[in-house]
Amino acid sequence: MSRSQCVGGLVAVVFCAALASEARAGGEWKGSAAYDGMRERIATLAQVSGLTASARQERVGRLNEVAEEIDRVWRDGEDREGYSRLALQVISAMASIGGGDLRGQYLAQRWAIRALERADAMPLEVQCAIVSFVQHDRDAEGRALSEGALAQVRRVRASLWLQAWQRIDRSIDEEWSPADTGAANVVPPGGGPAGMDPAAISDPVLRAQYEADIAANRQKIIRATEQFRARDLRKYWVPTAKRVLIRLYMEAPNGTEELRALLEEYISDASDREQVLDAVVNMEMPAELVNGSTTQPAQ
Repeated sequence: MSRSQCVGGLVAVVFCAALASEARAGGEWKGSAAYDGMRERIATLAQVSGLTASARQERVGRLNEVAEEIDRVWRDGEDREGYSRLALQVISAMASIGGGDLRGQYLAQRWAIRALERADAMPLEVQCAIVSFVQHDRDAEGRALSEGALAQVRRVRASLWLQAWQRIDRSIDEEWSPADTGAANVVPPGGGPAGMDPAAISDPVLRAQYEADIAANRQKIIRATEQFRARDLRKYWVPTAKRVLIRLYMEAPNGTEELRALLEEYISDASDREQVLDAVVNMEMPAELVNGSTTQPAQ
């Protein structure tokens, strides 16, 4: 099985989760009109049903032009989150468009690596979705990489997967309780229907307390959303990261010591490090990773 096959299903799962997270609880981020317009452009270009192979290839070129525009206009702008979501959308479109060659996948990976230079400004699920496109093992002409070329790019690719994995681990607060999710509506102090408009409270003290309670509840909801997503990613995305790393380093030339150093740098759990490294040394994928599920619960 190729690396693209081993992650293909999860790419779609994480991509859908990333798109679903745009309307996050609390409304702390919302796309602008310019953002919505760019999304529509990408969605239109991604509609390729019925197109010939040559027409699909032409569409890849147009999507690449859109990626260049996004990079030029959005990358260093104020809306870094909007940039990351647009980058994910155009990368996904290029990778899945087909057309009889692998140019779309090659370009998608190139833009994914470029976008991940801004990973610190991305939502975690968007970073993981973009990283999932960093697994193409061909050059721009669709030729397999030589051992020397693979050795040059392998460390970069592995580091990107490990950085996302590390961020997942660091995002999880083991002290957080799944019961602490906040309420659908907050009950006003002094009585009244839950979720009522604070403006309807005439007493300024009670109104101020109610507004503070609403804000605190919103933060609980946001926190719960982040914790549930991070736990889902650890359960469903991290096994795929392990498979990608193992397959990368099973290939010649031998890179066991490089992998060992990278795991030590990014992954704190010794059992996780040992599982990946032992698989590479023994040239055998662990059964639990071969048979592991990559089906994520509905978001």
